[in-house]
Amino acid sequence: MRNFEFGATAGFNHVRQRDFGTERRVSVFTLDGGTDKLWYKLQLKDMIYANVSGLISYNISSKHKLNFTAGMDYLVFVQSNMSYKVDSDEGIKTVNNNWGVKDGLNKVDLRIGVGYEFALTKNIALRANGSFGFFDRSENNFMDSNIFDQELNVTAGIKYTFLRKL
Repeated sequence: MRNFEFGATAGFNHVRQRDFGTERRVSVFTLDGGTDKLWYKLQLKDMIYANVSGLISYNISSKHKLNFTAGMDYLVFVQSNMSYKVDSDEGIKTVNNNWGVKDGLNKVDLRIGVGYEFALTKNIALRANGSFGFFDRSENNFMDSNIFDQELNVTAGIKYTFLRKL
């Protein structure tokens, strides 16, 4: 039995957010002495990241394995809801389920992870993994916040190995 194995993983990570967004209110003074009040609220709901990672596995025994990963996440899709008022003569407009607005979010994150694997058969194993990102997921100036939104991910699952040797 070899003690070390090397590989790579690729996949997508879905993040569902609650109460994540920004709201701005602006008063614009007009030449005639009046005031126009402008407003918008952006709520980020779903984010999908593509992930590529390198993998090093250490075989503790024939059935037990430790996994170490290092990789990169890239923001692919974002779903947001936005309400705004840009004209004092018109009411509030709302655009829900908007896919594509990535404003206020950092597009790239680096992550490391550790995991444990228990082999049930030669091709099937139970897994538990944890990983975290290094960078703030949101741009604090845009979000008007000082919160450090670091990604923390814990997963459990079943692994099936298709190929043993190339």
